[in-house]
Amino acid sequence: MKWQEVLDPRKWDEVTDATVLGVDIDSRNAKAVLVHGDQIHVSLKATGVSTRQTLAVLLDDLLGKSGLTLPQVEYAVGTGYGRVAIQVEGVPTEILTEITCHALGAHFLEAETRTIIDIGGQDAKGIQVDPRNGSVVQFRMNDKCAAGTGRFLEKAANLLGLPVAELGPTALHATKNLEVSRQCVVFAESEVVSLRAKGEASADIAAGVHLASAKRVISLLNRIPQEEAIVFTGGVSNNVGMRHALQILLQKSIASPRLDMVYAGALGAALHAQKNLQKQRRRAFAAQEHRPVDMDFVSRHVVDAETSLIARTDVPKVGYLCSYTPVEILDAAGVAHTRLAKCGTPEQVARGEAYTKSVFCDVTKSILGSFAVKDPLFDGLDRVTTFYTCDSMRAAADAIDARFKPTYGYLVPRNRSKQSARQLFRSEIVRFRKDVEDLVRKDIPLDRIRQAQQESNRIKALVREISDFRKLNTPALTGTEFLEIVRPSDPCPMPSRSLFWNGSASSSRDTRTTRATI
Repeated sequence: MKWQEVLDPRKWDEVTDATVLGVDIDSRNAKAVLVHGDQIHVSLKATGVSTRQTLAVLLDDLLGKSGLTLPQVEYAVGTGYGRVAIQVEGVPTEILTEITCHALGAHFLEAETRTIIDIGGQDAKGIQVDPRNGSVVQFRMNDKCAAGTGRFLEKAANLLGLPVAELGPTALHATKNLEVSRQCVVFAESEVVSLRAKGEASADIAAGVHLASAKRVISLLNRIPQEEAIVFTGGVSNNVGMRHALQILLQKSIASPRLDMVYAGALGAALHAQKNLQKQRRRAFAAQEHRPVDMDFVSRHVVDAETSLIARTDVPKVGYLCSYTPVEILDAAGVAHTRLAKCGTPEQVARGEAYTKSVFCDVTKSILGSFAVKDPLFDGLDRVTTFYTCDSMRAAADAIDARFKPTYGYLVPRNRSKQSARQLFRSEIVRFRKDVEDLVRKDIPLDRIRQAQQESNRIKALVREISDFRKLNTPALTGTEFLEIVRPSDPCPMPSRSLFWNGSASSSRDTRTTRATI
């Protein structure tokens, strides 16, 4: 499956295309997640006697599904009950606690996650999560006995003569509330047997068992804030009876992410693997002797890209003023485009002042001046578009429309936290898409827009990584050099993007609003 199908869109910008592995070996089941490009492959197997053998079975399954070989895996992180024995041969491997991994996995599946209920085969946990980054704030754990865990529910199912997978669905058919007071696996047997001897229905007993288990778990949560969004992870998360009992006691809903939450820990491990791999690469770069950047090559590329745009006659050419413009829609439509952010000469700035107020910024004056002197890049455009972010840009757009080129403007709300503002912005994005479709005289498929978003993500992520090189004690780039490098990533037309696309950039997002609103 594609990771875009399951991860929270608000976290897409933090996923890279590195090939990494996350392994979560629990006392009952072993899970693994392999992230490769835009794909997530998952595997679930029963935990065997040997952790190494279990790991080998998981790897064989994942490599078979993905078509990869083990040397292609760049980094691995192990977690869970059997994590101490996890070591992937030939692959850098790190070990993390399941609490850390479940927190990050849940965060990437539901970005607002604040509380995690994690119930596995042998223990239960309540975890408070920082919704800003998926880190653990605090947690409470029941590791003294199996009460309230998967092992307890498995024992209860056996006593009722039910497959463990049917215990939860059976509990939903209960017609009355039965009190199951003994939660201990050892002593519960006599109580369940006693209830059956009294003629109590299996559904009612199953519901009582789930409610008793849920009360034990809630006692953990009472020691941390029970804030929404609440997510349910671990092997027991697929038990509908337990989910129902927890929601009754909490009087709150439990979120339902798009990936089976049994994989939350393995997913979190894989995401930690990506983060750790990125850190290692940056440290390795910092340790190397920095080679000078070939700025002549970069400058030539910018000039070549502008020349290429001017020469295009096969597609419409659009210039845009503001970085809020969803260029992915232009890319998906096959439109050649460039951002109009080219600094002009003093003469051009002076010419532009004739069409706007003297107090407005030199950027807008330079843009207007470039149109006035018929700069080939500006003069060859078919249309100008912008999302208004300031009065200066709006005035510039009005002047361009009145004197030089057809110009289409769209509103950007000032307060994105208001629902009305978000609805307005959505309508403006939709209107922009419709205007572009009218320009190219064809519909723009949504899958083409998504593909364009992915490419844009990678470009912006790589530019961000390049920017990080300026943070070193001996920066590899000056500010002027970085600005020159940035120019092809956004202001220049689509063909120039090959300068930054090498297939290894992480996914980043400056255009989250496009995806959220189309």
